[in-house]
Amino acid sequence: MQIEALTAQTPALALIEQLPAEQHVAIMARVIDGRGYSEIACELCLSEQVVRKRVSRGLQRLRQLIGGGR
Repeated sequence: MQIEALTAQTPALALIEQLPAEQHVAIMARVIDGRGYSEIACELCLSEQVVRKRVSRGLQRLRQLIGGGR
């Protein structure tokens, strides 16, 4: 899913705001700001794997919010 694909009625940032805080931070850093997993992990004192999982779960939740996920 690409964030740009969201409709004008459901702006991406409004949907991201609905995510749990951990997923929100990860999505903002990775998808919106385009930062690398290692950079985010270092900043948050987490492993890259944890950051990747948060991004993955956040994107899955966004798909559900727009009606395209399982």
